[in-house]
Amino acid sequence: MFKAIKVIILSGALVMVNIGIAFGAHWEAGMDQNAAMCFEQTEQVAKGADPDTLSTVYCTRALRSKTLPREQRSAVLFNKGIIQKAQGELEAAQLSFERAVNLSRTVDRRNLALAEVARELGDFRVALEQYDLLAESAFVAGSEDVRAAVFARREETLQQFEASLHAAVE
Repeated sequence: MFKAIKVIILSGALVMVNIGIAFGAHWEAGMDQNAAMCFEQTEQVAKGADPDTLSTVYCTRALRSKTLPREQRSAVLFNKGIIQKAQGELEAAQLSFERAVNLSRTVDRRNLALAEVARELGDFRVALEQYDLLAESAFVAGSEDVRAAVFARREETLQQFEASLHAAVE
């Protein structure tokens, strides 16, 4: 399902850029059992498991918890989005990634995930907004490869956006 030209390792997350993108699971210390199972399901995506064998049920259960701390809730939403994306549920994945980004206090792979899914769905404004945030963040500051990949994706997205605007006018 995922193809890649260039593979970059970021903070323990596998990120494939230039053609497709996959994300390593996100773990927060002290997660409850459902959050831990959600994390394990997400790890299966990174290992290439058949998406039809995966389920977001543990993620949903974890999100029902009233005591789940903000960062853990963000991590569970991110992991849920990864599973949804792998299953081809792009709209649901975008919503999960948006919610994860809104809860997070940092610009990181959650923003990258949102940018990539938004781009796939043709939601170019959201994608460009996220690529811009990433370009200015510490997320890309430490690696020229990552910075170059984010800028390349942003430029490709901008070109797609402009093409879609021209097509709409014609």
